[in-house]
Amino acid sequence: MVLDAGFDGGVYIPGGASRIPNGIDTDTVGDWVRNDFGGIGLPGFIDTLDPGNALNTPSAVNAIPEPGTVALLALGALPLVLRKRR
Repeated sequence: MVLDAGFDGGVYIPGGASRIPNGIDTDTVGDWVRNDFGGIGLPGFIDTLDPGNALNTPSAVNAIPEPGTVALLALGALPLVLRKRR
């Protein structure tokens, strides 16, 4: 997906964008938020996060787990929770 300058109503081409995991993947530009231009989140950059922008998180995973995956993980952890202490 290509995010042009006006994807979020902004004027400038985004230097980066982050997928906002809200539990619903719509495969639209609405799933994305412009990263903060001041560099907050990048090493060595001290700034405040501008309202409506996302923190810069290079190389971080922005995946949304499918509900089935979450259920399987919970089932896999269940024996650990129910295990009696010796």
